[in-house]
Amino acid sequence: MRARRATCTEDDIKLLKTGVVTSSDNTYPADALHVFKTNKEVDNHNLSHIKKSQSHIHEIKAIDKRKDVHTGQLTLVMPSKVSDTGGLREVVVVTMGARVMVTVNINVSDGLANGVCGTVVGTETTGDQVIVILVKFDSPRVGKDAIARILEYTGIALHTHRKTMNIVTVYRPPSQGPRIFKDRLQTLMTTLKTEKLTVLPEDFNFDLLDTPDHDILQLMAHHGFRQCVTGPTTDQGSLLDHVYVNQPVTVHVDVLDT
Repeated sequence: MRARRATCTEDDIKLLKTGVVTSSDNTYPADALHVFKTNKEVDNHNLSHIKKSQSHIHEIKAIDKRKDVHTGQLTLVMPSKVSDTGGLREVVVVTMGARVMVTVNINVSDGLANGVCGTVVGTETTGDQVIVILVKFDSPRVGKDAIARILEYTGIALHTHRKTMNIVTVYRPPSQGPRIFKDRLQTLMTTLKTEKLTVLPEDFNFDLLDTPDHDILQLMAHHGFRQCVTGPTTDQGSLLDHVYVNQPVTVHVDVLDT
């Protein structure tokens, strides 16, 4: 309390100094959370730790766009001050094992709050571009609700006098990382009751014409499903929409303009 009020006694100061260590000290906690006076000191400290990594170091350049309120046109704008970008840097440097911290309140009830720390455990890339950074938070409670919403699916059962057919639709937004999606899909597939005819008309956004041996086919085949669409499903000539069935039935698929 006296330290907060700047009324420390000489004994207080002596006591505080007993805990002072330098970076050259053998007991210096290099991996502990550090507090600095300036952003430059923070950046230098973080970069020095990242450079020690044995993994590949990614440099991710920010792309800032501003929409003109009169014309509606988007223009690239690169603010020079971090204060103008909500604390986001022009270049983010990241690698496996890097320690990271949430600096804004995203969803407090889900634990995604300012000050929460975690470790980078992987990245997903398209070519040289990083599209997803995978973070494992120190607390397993952080982000549980967000993870549960990663997979969007709907299931219904159709009953006739002859048989019952299950239909389960799953959607993967193009911006969602493939690794996370496939992990969640794997979990869903293990919970499906597939003793009945089950049809999965899916919008996975994986182009099977571009990658005919895509590992999503292996995942589905492992659970007894085969993919039935053979031609393009988009105007661009890609096969992004799939239909999977788990029984040897004849399936005819038409693509309709909407």
